[in-house]
Amino acid sequence: MATAARKKPAAKAAAKTARQRAVRPDGSRAPGVREVPDDAAVKVPVDVTPDALADVIAALLGDRERLASMRAAGLAFAARETTSAQARRVLAALTATRVAG
Repeated sequence: MATAARKKPAAKAAAKTARQRAVRPDGSRAPGVREVPDDAAVKVPVDVTPDALADVIAALLGDRERLASMRAAGLAFAARETTSAQARRVLAALTATRVAG
């Protein structure tokens, strides 16, 4: 039982490393998926505290102009990033990998 307990941290570390390798420079995890641009979202660190997140949300809710701008940017992003567009990029990446390999 002690051996299994010792393996858990190693397994977690290995899984974390695999996830980190899977993340592309633009933050996406798949060739067809693009990260939401900064003008369309408020991005916070993964380890954000509840208080810090509450402060970010409160500040955003108090800025109607920024909310409107983010909404417009988000709608434009969604119009460009359809499932069809993502599928075309995934197919292109897979085809390029197969041809290169």
